[in-house]
Amino acid sequence: MSARPERKQETAAKQFSAWFQVFWALSSVVLIKCFWWVRDMTLVIWVLGREAYFRDGVRVLPGKPVRFSTGELAPQLPDMVTGFG
Repeated sequence: MSARPERKQETAAKQFSAWFQVFWALSSVVLIKCFWWVRDMTLVIWVLGREAYFRDGVRVLPGKPVRFSTGELAPQLPDMVTGFG
């Protein structure tokens, strides 16, 4: 009789693990889609300064290679660091 409670615990652990994986994947997608602008803002501020982002309206253009709206290419190191962040 002691084998049955163990099986229930194993099944519950597997179900929790599966639900957690689904939740983690969905929340990661939502965070990436909703907060990608933070990465772009950080990149502009790091490379060109606060005034460029807030006063001059410099933004990161979509596509590769990464360019600013001024036409300037983004330096590789800040681009990689903010991308990993």
